Amino acid sequence: MSSSASPDIRSDRNVGRRKKGDVVWPFRILSVLGEGAMGDVYLAEHITQGFRVALKFMPEQLSRNKVLLARFRREMKVLQQLRHPNIVRCLSNLSNDKAKQEAPYYAMEYVNGGTFSDLLRVRVRLSAGETLHFALQILGALSAAHRQGVIHRDVKPSNLLISRNRKVMKLCDFGLVMVLGGTQLTEPGQTIGTPWYMSPEQIRGESQLTTASDLYSVGCILMEALTGKPPFVGDTHFVILNRHLSDEPDLVSSRVPDIEHANFLDRLISRLLEKDPSRRPRDAGALIGEIGALLNGSDSGAAGSPARSLRTSLAQKLKRPDSDPQISGKPSGRVMWARFAHVWQRVRQQKVRLLTAGLLLSVTCNLLLWLSMEKRLPLAAKDRAWLVGITTEPLETRIRAIPLIATQARTSPAALRSLGELLKAAETPARVLALRALSYVGPAASSLLDEVRPLQSDPEPDVRFAATEAVRCIRGEIPPLPYSSLLTH
Repeated sequence: MSSSASPDIRSDRNVGRRKKGDVVWPFRILSVLGEGAMGDVYLAEHITQGFRVALKFMPEQLSRNKVLLARFRREMKVLQQLRHPNIVRCLSNLSNDKAKQEAPYYAMEYVNGGTFSDLLRVRVRLSAGETLHFALQILGALSAAHRQGVIHRDVKPSNLLISRNRKVMKLCDFGLVMVLGGTQLTEPGQTIGTPWYMSPEQIRGESQLTTASDLYSVGCILMEALTGKPPFVGDTHFVILNRHLSDEPDLVSSRVPDIEHANFLDRLISRLLEKDPSRRPRDAGALIGEIGALLNGSDSGAAGSPARSLRTSLAQKLKRPDSDPQISGKPSGRVMWARFAHVWQRVRQQKVRLLTAGLLLSVTCNLLLWLSMEKRLPLAAKDRAWLVGITTEPLETRIRAIPLIATQARTSPAALRSLGELLKAAETPARVLALRALSYVGPAASSLLDEVRPLQSDPEPDVRFAATEAVRCIRGEIPPLPYSSLLTH
């Protein structure tokens, strides 16, 4: 359930949708990734550099609604502020407010493994170990958001993206976020969210939600992952919402009696699904510590505890009984010894040795390549003077010289000033490449930040995009560009 657009807006919903091959500079649309009431997401490819991104557009008809437009802009702003490996990255804000004919949109990283909902649709339910592995990542993302005063309000499996290797999970779709201390865009008493994962206080439409609301949603997701269905289901949305408010959830062990770490999971999910927000865990970070202690075997070690069963499992895999006198010391030490022995056995295998040698060779080659690009010998005085005066040379000469100037700009103020002068070039290619050179220089180019910012509103789209990227690199929001990117212009 979410805020609905007016009927006249919904009736023209298909107007302005993109098709395969459409160009939204500097990207070309490849396919549709998803279509929702509040926005469409497309897979796109950078035309000149070839990398893939996900583009999220707000439909042109919805952008006429001031509240919905404010939500979309807030989503872009929040994603730009949040930097965490388990939160999808906003690569750039490409919304063009001056061009009224274009709907707002932005680019974010493309995660190519589908959603957690897709995985559960195929697997139905996951093991305790897999679920806790994903739980750590969900909680890590929420912990980072909550520290910034951001409450997601729509944590659900379809908003959790998974990498192709099923190891990395990223939280996405911040369209319903609430920023503590910020302007509230939801009317008091209005219910927004997805019925199967909404907290009781969210269902009641309370205006002052806390981070505990997101943790309730996590409890619903974990219950579904472990048992195959959410804690509360029903024939209608009204029935589901009413059950969230009045019914007590099942224990995980009552649905899956033979599940591993049953006691721990029963306690964890029961706490997350408390009706009273004050009785839920105090924050996501505390839960990360608890789950980490379980997976690291540093729990109390009492008979029948999750930590004990984990150590027993490890010992059986290594064909060492848990009571082996050769494994002495504290319980956590036993697990550390077992892991060390297991890793050592693998290292002794020939295939692992060959893989290690190949990895070392690859690292060495890349290091030598980096040194050849990054640590060039200082230029002679006459050559340095020529580079500084390059701004008067023909365009082709400047284009070829800019990468070399960039290698000197991190340590040479004169070379950095040269790049600053090239920003004023009349030719678009020269300005774009100079901006990319500053993206390579990174924070060392902070003295030119005031000269770069005005180029974010340059008439040329290429210049605007390169300027936005340069500003973020100089401010340290994203890593500097590699040197090789200056050679492929």
